[in-house]
Amino acid sequence: MTGVLLFGVDRFRTINDALGHATGDRLLIAIARRLEASVRVVDRVARRGVDEFAVLLENVDACAAERIAARLTRVLGKPFRIDGSDLVVTMSVGIAVATDDPLRDAGIALTRAKALGRARTVAFDPSMRARATRAMTLEQELRAAVDRDSFSLMYQPIVDARSMRIRTFEALLRWGRLMPADFIPLAEETGLIIPIGEWVISRACEWIAELRDPSIKVSVNVTTLQLSDARFPRRVERALKAAGVDPTSLCLEMTESHLLAERETALAVIRDLRDLGVDVDIDDFGMGYSSFDHLCHVGATGLKLDKAFLAARPNHRRRAIVEAMVRVGHLLDMTVTAEGVETADDLDVATSAGCDAVQGFYISHPLSADEALQWSGGLSARRLLTASAG
Repeated sequence: MTGVLLFGVDRFRTINDALGHATGDRLLIAIARRLEASVRVVDRVARRGVDEFAVLLENVDACAAERIAARLTRVLGKPFRIDGSDLVVTMSVGIAVATDDPLRDAGIALTRAKALGRARTVAFDPSMRARATRAMTLEQELRAAVDRDSFSLMYQPIVDARSMRIRTFEALLRWGRLMPADFIPLAEETGLIIPIGEWVISRACEWIAELRDPSIKVSVNVTTLQLSDARFPRRVERALKAAGVDPTSLCLEMTESHLLAERETALAVIRDLRDLGVDVDIDDFGMGYSSFDHLCHVGATGLKLDKAFLAARPNHRRRAIVEAMVRVGHLLDMTVTAEGVETADDLDVATSAGCDAVQGFYISHPLSADEALQWSGGLSARRLLTASAG
């Protein structure tokens, strides 16, 4: 049987950006030579795309193909001597054996491998083709939605933990009945997040103008691709000026994983945003990538504690962790918001730990633009809670 292994260099764009395209080209040449020297005599190596290499396997079954992929991955995992320095890269691998189009199917498997993270190997199965077809259909619909301005924004109140007065509205993107998790990853992969992100910020700024209350901010989530674009702060500035609103009314939220992806560019972008007067919050703090080192360099104005810290039954350990993170935030002159407040117990944990603000379904579900305007003007969220209970 015939099979194809498709190797993709993980984060090759970062290598190009950090070391230059000439170094990136020499790395690709070195990878190709090492592959050619390591495959069996009957197999063939070809470059496919900017940072992908295909290995055509002859007379293999699925198990043999996986063994060969594992061996070649180990070979490629050894350092490459480039420009006098050792450079280590990881590879994602897609495998397809005895299908009607193994090169295409290996590409589908590689896409899945990269979606799972770096240094993953995935063997093709027919369900992936159906998933790829659905993704292609969704991409076309998403492109059409960008052209037709088919998105909307909801606004969820973030209230002061003591007075329960509204401090901020978080703008939440909606596309029909789909939630952001259903289409934002695809938007990032295709680059459509750039025009979508511009639309969100422009609409949020226009709504700030309608709000007419300088005591209330509006926050917007931003993604890795936006933070890796040095022109992003200028786009934000244009949106603010077009709407005629003060930059201090806008807050941009980003997760630590977004900062890690393009650290140096992201830090420069954040500095430019802060120079504009825009607030910057670290979202989902305390999960996965958390590092206090990030807080020293980012210059953020606020922390949003991940809802996982409020999701379990209250206990002294959980309270101690929340209190510690609140203390660190306050020592760095940051406001601290507890996300995912869904019960009275959650609210008690957040307030007793010293959180400045709270957000969650216990306070309010996301509201339409008109509904949110009704609750603006510094109204106490206790009225909203009372109305919900009634």
